[in-house]
Amino acid sequence: MECSEELESRLLTQPWASVCFDESTFIAKACFGDTGYMLLISDLSGVWYESADTEAVGQRSKVSVWRVHGPLILLVPADVPAQTAG
Repeated sequence: MECSEELESRLLTQPWASVCFDESTFIAKACFGDTGYMLLISDLSGVWYESADTEAVGQRSKVSVWRVHGPLILLVPADVPAQTAG
């Protein structure tokens, strides 16, 4: 089991990935471990940080209601055409 300092150290060594939401582009890095996760997201003018341990994730899962509307898209590599599930 890793402590938060070890998880933070692993996060800092992760590469940044480009992420697009609508017309906005961000860079992000994340690290997931046995005891929780840490996430950094930036739009190059600000940085957002989030971390949660297993207890916090468990509490969130009890109060969050996830609803999916519309067709589900299967996640496939970029060079393979996406297919609609169902």
